Amino acid sequence: MTHTAAFGIDDELRVLFDGQTAASPPEPRLGAIQVHIRDERFVLAGSSQLEGTEALNELLAGAAKTPCYVLLRTSGGWILGSYVPDEAPVREKMVYSSGRDAVRKQLGGTDTRIVQMHWTSLDEAARGVLAPSESAELDTAVMTATEVLAIEDAKATAVEAAGGKVSSAALKFPMTGGAAAALQAFHAGSSDALVLYINGETVDTHPCAQQQVGADALSGLLPTGSPSYLLYRWKHEREGEARAVELFVYCCPETSHVRAKMLHASTKAAALDHIAAAGVQVSKSFEVGSPDEVDEAFLVGEFYPACVEQKVITKAAPRGGRKLTKRRDG
Repeated sequence: MTHTAAFGIDDELRVLFDGQTAASPPEPRLGAIQVHIRDERFVLAGSSQLEGTEALNELLAGAAKTPCYVLLRTSGGWILGSYVPDEAPVREKMVYSSGRDAVRKQLGGTDTRIVQMHWTSLDEAARGVLAPSESAELDTAVMTATEVLAIEDAKATAVEAAGGKVSSAALKFPMTGGAAAALQAFHAGSSDALVLYINGETVDTHPCAQQQVGADALSGLLPTGSPSYLLYRWKHEREGEARAVELFVYCCPETSHVRAKMLHASTKAAALDHIAAAGVQVSKSFEVGSPDEVDEAFLVGEFYPACVEQKVITKAAPRGGRKLTKRRDG
């Protein structure tokens, strides 16, 4: 397993933050500090005397697609916001995700209270500052051991992916009795759809009332505000032949809580193991960000990708070859 890069910190940033966290901070008293990563070092990128959402707007509005860290002063300490927008390059996402704990350790020491958050947009950052109790998803002091393990697993996977290697082990939760029975019913052909999700530390099932479900009705089975797994037997025709294949869809809406995202991402492989152990052979698995994406057209496009043939049309030469003409002078 690869390890997080050994990030350093520039003296300018350390001196500024240490001064702001002193018992009697010097003037100006800052409300926010912006940090970038340059050559595997944390460097000062900006600061603001404003506080809360006003500081975020001042520091982030001009570069809304650029990842950074923002330290926001609160009455009880500091919020360390990891701002990693979806539009950022993949490599930068990996670097800023893997450096999140390092910047906290470099700046926080043992005496400074720093609560970590993760934001993917200005709106999400603003909501987190206004309601930190709901957004401080990375404050491990209030997490269960399982949630901490899930987050560490996701961090390790991100770091390894940045180096081109992923070997992280998935979390393994047992299935509830209801989920196991529903899975057996699916295998026996009694139902065509099964929706699973993580409930506490078990794999549980959402009830699906329909015995036969068309592909265009699948979005109605999936929860819109939380992650889930969908096991679906897709019955369709292809080239005049009736076919039935088992498909697995991991649906993770953007509005889901980060803890739920972490747990479901880390448990996906184990859920597939449960399905395989029940005798169900999944032909293909997909990941989507919204239930609305799952319909007949999506399955056709993913399972039968169009093959575009490039036809090269060449112009034939005149019969008998090209004619030579003799130029007449004068």
